Amino acid sequence: MVAYGYDEETVVTWGREELMARYAEAVLANPKPKVELAAGDPVLEREKLALERERLEFERQKEEVRQREEKERMEFEK
Repeated sequence: MVAYGYDEETVVTWGREELMARYAEAVLANPKPKVELAAGDPVLEREKLALERERLEFERQKEEVRQREEKERMEFEK
C-alpha cells in the first residue's frame, strides 16, 4: 500500500479487512503503483555481475565440451 502513496505507519494499523478494501480501491483507481527505484548496493551489484560472468563462462565451456564430444562421436562413426 505504501507503493500507492499511503503512509507506512498508517497502513500497519489497518486490519486485514480494511487493508484489502483499501488495496482494492487503490488498484481500481491507479492500477500501477508508484514505485521508486532504490539505489542498489554497489558491492552486491559487483557480486551479481561476477556471478553472471562465471555462469556465462561455465556455459561457454559446457558448449565447447558438447561440440568436442559431438565431433569425436561423428569421427568414431565413420
